[in-house]
Amino acid sequence: MQTSLLSSPASSRLDSEPDSNLWTVDDLALYLRLTRRAVYALVASTDVPRVRIGVRLRFLPQAVQEWVSAHASALPSQDLDGSGRHAG
Repeated sequence: MQTSLLSSPASSRLDSEPDSNLWTVDDLALYLRLTRRAVYALVASTDVPRVRIGVRLRFLPQAVQEWVSAHASALPSQDLDGSGRHAG
């Protein structure tokens, strides 16, 4: 992964929202440039930092950014989005 991923494409939208401390699955998908389905597959197969609030998944942006930096070379390269192509 490239260093440019560390600046979130969702950050300008999220910074203006009152509850911008946590990302949703959609926010993480946007940040990682994956589908929602790929995010759920990534969560199921790795230790990506997450918080469960009831049945919902949420993500701390800084923890995710640190995790991406530490695991960029180890992220799965298989078909995560089910489309038959590389999900990243």
